Amino acid sequence: MWHTSFGSGFRIEIWGASHTPGIGVRIGGVPQGIALSEADFEADLSRRRAAAKGTTARHEKDIPTIVSGVSEGVTTGETIEIVFQNGDTRSSDYSQFESHNRPSHIDFTARAKYGSKVDLRGSGQFSGRMTALLVAAGVVAKKIVDGVEYNTSIVEIGGSRNKEEFSEIIASAVADGDSVGGVVECRAEGVEVGLGEPF
Repeated sequence: MWHTSFGSGFRIEIWGASHTPGIGVRIGGVPQGIALSEADFEADLSRRRAAAKGTTARHEKDIPTIVSGVSEGVTTGETIEIVFQNGDTRSSDYSQFESHNRPSHIDFTARAKYGSKVDLRGSGQFSGRMTALLVAAGVVAKKIVDGVEYNTSIVEIGGSRNKEEFSEIIASAVADGDSVGGVVECRAEGVEVGLGEPF
């Protein structure tokens, strides 16, 4: 099973895939002495969960388990590993796509890059499921970078920037069995000059 790594100072490595028994993230570069518990992840994971009309029907509990790097409620300075169990999987739903690629999905590119045996059940390593790991890493990062305020909003759906049309556009796509794209704007205020990598 392959993995994806990001960063050098604050380092994350994600592993697993959409329909494997679990997924996880290893986080390095976290100083010791920072308070961290499973409860700290709930607010951000709750915002990530599928619930809105037109989103995935898959419902995972998204309960993080801190496996290492935390002792008695504080970080130890060692690599933090956080694991999530996968439960709401129906791999048989994807058997029809073993012989051909789904339109507007990662199938063609993934097979070209990693070979015909790449795990694409639920989009595999490329699934939106994997963003739970990035959210978890973000929770830890926010504890390191103090004094920054974050704001995220949807600014465009289906080519429209008129928020009054968003629900109508989504309902129309759902009725047609289709999907639409969107633009999400993320803002961070109070960021220290020079923070971040690689520049």
